[in-house]
Amino acid sequence: MNNNQSLMTKMWIVAAILGILCSCGGNTSKTKKPLDCEGTYVGTLPTASGMGMTITITLENGAYIKKTEYVGKDGVFEDKGKYTLNKEENMITLDSINPPNKYLVDKNSLIQLDIEGNRITGELADQYVLQKKLE
Repeated sequence: MNNNQSLMTKMWIVAAILGILCSCGGNTSKTKKPLDCEGTYVGTLPTASGMGMTITITLENGAYIKKTEYVGKDGVFEDKGKYTLNKEENMITLDSINPPNKYLVDKNSLIQLDIEGNRITGELADQYVLQKKLE
C-alpha cells in the first residue's frame, strides 16, 4: 500500500467516524425531564361577583378531582375525570369539564388559562394561580 492509499484510507475512516457522530443528533446525556405535575394545587381565584372561589385540583395517575367552593357561600362542587398533557408537557387539559379547563404547568403551580387556552392578562392576571401543596 503506498502513501496515497494509506492517506485516503485514513480520511475515509475519519469521515465515517464523523458521520456516525453527526447521525446521533448531537444528543448527549442532557434529556429533557418532564415536569412532575401530579399533586394537589389550591388557590382562590377572582369571580365576576362575590369574594372569589377556592379551587382545589388534585392530579394523580392521569385523573383529576377539581373542587370549587365559592367564598362566603355553602357547598362544594366537585368534578372528576381524566387530564391530558400537551406534547410539550407544559399544559394540562381537564377532560369532560367545560372551560376554563386548561392550565399552564409551572414548577410548583398551575396557571389557569382563558377559554382559548391563552394566559389571562390584565390587572388580575397574577391571581389565576393555584399553588402546589408541598408535603
